Amino acid sequence: MNTQPPIADDDSSDDLGTRVAASGPAGTPNAASGGGAAEDGTPIQEAEGPAGASAGNTHLLSSQWFSDPSLPFHDKVLLSQLLSDDRYSGPVALDDLYANAVVAVDWLETGGLIRWEEDSRVLLQVERLREAAGAAGQPEPYVLCDQEVLIYPKGIGSGKQQHLPYRIEWPGVMLAFDTRNQDSRQHGNWYLKVTGEGCVQLGAMTCYRKAGEIVQELGGVLYDQWVKRIDFALDLPDVDLKAEFLDAFRQEHFLTSSKSWNPYDGPEGCSGFTVGTMNRVKLNVYDKLRQAKKKDELYQLAMQQNRWGGRIPNAATRIEYQIRKPWLDEYGLCRADDVFRMIPAIISRLAELEKRPFFAMTNGPVDRKNKHQNRCGRLPAWVKAVATFQTLAGQPHEPLERVNRELIGGKRALQSAMGFLTSAAAKSGRCIATSADLVEFLREQIER
Repeated sequence: MNTQPPIADDDSSDDLGTRVAASGPAGTPNAASGGGAAEDGTPIQEAEGPAGASAGNTHLLSSQWFSDPSLPFHDKVLLSQLLSDDRYSGPVALDDLYANAVVAVDWLETGGLIRWEEDSRVLLQVERLREAAGAAGQPEPYVLCDQEVLIYPKGIGSGKQQHLPYRIEWPGVMLAFDTRNQDSRQHGNWYLKVTGEGCVQLGAMTCYRKAGEIVQELGGVLYDQWVKRIDFALDLPDVDLKAEFLDAFRQEHFLTSSKSWNPYDGPEGCSGFTVGTMNRVKLNVYDKLRQAKKKDELYQLAMQQNRWGGRIPNAATRIEYQIRKPWLDEYGLCRADDVFRMIPAIISRLAELEKRPFFAMTNGPVDRKNKHQNRCGRLPAWVKAVATFQTLAGQPHEPLERVNRELIGGKRALQSAMGFLTSAAAKSGRCIATSADLVEFLREQIER
């Protein structure tokens, strides 16, 4: 039995996606990012815009995203906005969703390739500050693209990891890079991580865009970026974990294609469960209220305002999918932009109820011995949670299809053959600069 929390790496975080708010405040300002603070630290409330949305709150967006599939999944939408929007034509009645739910990008980690095109004064200043930080033994403060940051004397990576000598951070965000140009993903010169705190306080996509602006200000072009890890979370304030999901899980009333599942039995009792492994896809379902109480006051305030409708609920459940690069590659999602564009389809696939689901709770025992698992009905609470997750993520505008593995095998074999030929030519003193050179070298070897 697993005794570790299902929330690994302190990744129980939230980039605001979409919200259902059937009751409670229609919108609350973001004191952690948009509202700012007075000298004594008191959050400053900003004027509200349409539908109760704070004008300075980057987490809020009109419900246009719901009817326009070209818009990316970046921010949240309130149920009150959907009810007043005749364009909503989703497959699920809004009354059948969990009230006050929020779907969010919960963690974001990317790698990338930067092409440095010019000598930047800003980059030179960053280098000076990095040296000063080394002499002082502590990071130096600076402002990049209107963002207060800390510049560290040392970078990240050692051993087999790619070393990136520059490291810049602000709360919940770390970016690292190398100023040497690279042209291979195996030697990427860019790394970005938006942690739980960054997501709940600022929003993962807001931080993602800010990091891109910083690269540009430093004189670089981030021309290739891929997702190493991305998490999606469904926050359910006022939903009791034990009553809705935990008892059914402990009785193993569920279907799963994974061979790994465990409850989390900690010193305070069972507070959730986990399904899957860390190298591909992992599902965490846990008591978010209990977990948040262990955080600092700023995090708790951000959770209240950005996830729980401006209040502390009596109970709060989190359903969270952690997705790694190998799973994304399996569906051909090799670039960050492709991942963001396909978020509705990704969530729809992961939360699938019928076609060999990754995980689905049932309303009774499962006949695993005779492999009659799909004959079980689905647990109504889980059906409601899945409907909420999928509806708020948006309707997929294109299917999520696995890459043909046979094509991948043939391509890799061809690449390997070309690599062997190039190496053989180099050992014989032959320079291979173009594909024509390679063909000529191969012809010569055959005619011998």
